[in-house]
Amino acid sequence: IRHDHNFRNFLLARMVLGLGGIGSGFITIAALQRWQVGDATVAQYNFVLVIGQALGSLAFGFLADHIGHKFNFLFGILTGFVAYLIAWLIPDPQWYPLVFFLQGLSGSAFIVSGMMLVLEFCVPERRPTYIGLANTISGIVGFIAPMLGTALVGLGYGWVFASSACAYLLGGLLLLIWVREPRRVGVGVVPLA
Repeated sequence: IRHDHNFRNFLLARMVLGLGGIGSGFITIAALQRWQVGDATVAQYNFVLVIGQALGSLAFGFLADHIGHKFNFLFGILTGFVAYLIAWLIPDPQWYPLVFFLQGLSGSAFIVSGMMLVLEFCVPERRPTYIGLANTISGIVGFIAPMLGTALVGLGYGWVFASSACAYLLGGLLLLIWVREPRRVGVGVVPLA
């Protein structure tokens, strides 16, 4: 981490993005509590989420090959940010299918490009170390984020979704500004010991 500044910056951006997960578990709960939506509506939300994931997975595989995994990651951040922004600022059940669709797109971008982007930072001999660091940091933040969400929900769902939107915005800006596209920078900065 001391020597590979680009990867370190990526890890910092990813930590901030992990805090964006504060609201992921509360979108359905907010719909249930705010508008008392029925089981059929929740099933429709999940259907729209899966459609977003499926379409996103198809598109992001192609885009990763042609543009890069960093682009996919940024697009996933943007769609997650917009989803939380809608959930926060337009609390209306008619907008929630769009929220779930955007969440599906966002999640598929992270699935398709999350680990692949990590692999582009290093030579093959360093991959276990890079993957381990990225997964450990994501796991720690992923463990903390729901607890923060639980603490914020007492203030209202708006606080939860606003916090997620802000974390996505900040994490996206950090990734955009601090992290150079690994495909263009090259790998192997750190010699093997």
